[in-house]
Amino acid sequence: MLELLRAYRNLAKPCEDCPPATSLDVRHLIDTGNASPILLKRRRQSHVEEEVVNDNVKKMLSAGVIEESNGAWGFSVVLVRKKDGEVRFCIDYRALNKVTKRDVYSLPRIDETFEALGGALLFTTLDLRAGYWQIRRFVWRRTIKIRQLSRQNKVYLGLCECHSG
Repeated sequence: MLELLRAYRNLAKPCEDCPPATSLDVRHLIDTGNASPILLKRRRQSHVEEEVVNDNVKKMLSAGVIEESNGAWGFSVVLVRKKDGEVRFCIDYRALNKVTKRDVYSLPRIDETFEALGGALLFTTLDLRAGYWQIRRFVWRRTIKIRQLSRQNKVYLGLCECHSG
């Protein structure tokens, strides 16, 4: 177990640092077919909320998670208060998800999964704190509407093909 933890220790870096990216060539494509571009208006926010958004944008810019951009697609920032009072920076991708073609795959059978785990002595879970930020670059149509447009360089939760678990 220690060998595994040492081999993948870069995945547990704090979120304040540049998020560690996988060395695998993993890319995410958003297939919207011939759908017309969607550019949503920026949501009205209080001054305090604007500060939260600006702080998050600065952190993501410096970490390489987003970059300045322009384009025909853009989605609104939504701030969601968590149970502990902390505010989560989210993007409202509902309109994009409606026009995205779904990947079709079958989930593994739970009985087969338990059978495969039978006899195992040690189980663990990993919480990659920043969602899919470990996936280096994913393909267009994911512009964030802030004051200026920003394009994401990492995968975000909330896209219909990027599940939280």
